[in-house]
Amino acid sequence: MADLEWTLTINGDSTTLTNDIISWEFSTSLDMIDALTVEVSSEDLGTRDKVIKLCQPGVTWALKVGTKNFSGDVVGVTWESGKDGVLRLYIHGLEKLHRLRNQPLFEVAKTAPDKIAGSIGSKHGATLTATALTAPLRDSVLLDDTGLAWIKRLADAANYAIFLDGTSLKFAPRDVAGSGKACTVDYDLEVISTRIRTDLTEVATSVTVIGRDYMKDQAPFKYKSAAADLKKLSGTNTAIALRNKNIGALDMIIDHQGRHHSTSMATDRAKAELQRRAETFLSGSIVCKGVEASVATKVTLKNAPWPLKGPFFISGVTWSMNKGMELRTTLDVMSDSLPPTT
Repeated sequence: MADLEWTLTINGDSTTLTNDIISWEFSTSLDMIDALTVEVSSEDLGTRDKVIKLCQPGVTWALKVGTKNFSGDVVGVTWESGKDGVLRLYIHGLEKLHRLRNQPLFEVAKTAPDKIAGSIGSKHGATLTATALTAPLRDSVLLDDTGLAWIKRLADAANYAIFLDGTSLKFAPRDVAGSGKACTVDYDLEVISTRIRTDLTEVATSVTVIGRDYMKDQAPFKYKSAAADLKKLSGTNTAIALRNKNIGALDMIIDHQGRHHSTSMATDRAKAELQRRAETFLSGSIVCKGVEASVATKVTLKNAPWPLKGPFFISGVTWSMNKGMELRTTLDVMSDSLPPTT
């Protein structure tokens, strides 16, 4: 398999740093802000000034990996120099979602949650593809430095995510496939290491959410989610089935009569909480040679032994490069079920 090609552009320039890049790492995720880190070492006095002028806080960055394109802002630069005269720079970049920093989430979310994604999209320069919720969410989170990643978790109660898929900003359930292609990796030829972990401790077998419209004189209503509501991301042997069979049922009751004032809100929350807990069942990482992959799609390990073969749901992708070494890809995966045994 040919090495995956990449191009890094800083402030519109893709050539000045070519020979000085020591390493870079880029991570994209359903839960965190996409982040880029680049290490540059400049020994040539003739190009040092160009490097310094190019790598300034606030300029834009763009990264192309294979056919995938990502972009954002350089939010910080660290300069180091010693008696050896070598200038070292560490460039820190974030996707443009960070521009919502220090805005109250309430101000961003005055309308339906899918409109939040539209607001983000306008700042990001991306088109919007959104799946609307059946009921609005309420949140008063302040998007400060430590809580900025909450913008990707603003719909956590409904198991939704906000993520960039190519040039389109997605607002959709976490377990809904993105527009990227499913990824197949050859276990024998491309995989460097694999770690898959299962844990039943947080898995619930059912979730009942109780709601009530306090403006009306009526009895509370409720919805009970069960195994049939799971997506079964990898196969049919679900976390709920395994818990019921081997440990015993965990039936949860969430009394939100003051928050969920419609049946649709109670239904959404019950299904989402069940799915969210089921998705804690299987997690892991796959380190392989450079491959193209997208969050919110699935990966299968060709020729791998069970249960490593998947398919698994990709929740995060990290590409990394060190000078003199081939590009590597780390896939963070999750699932609510085990793969088929055949």
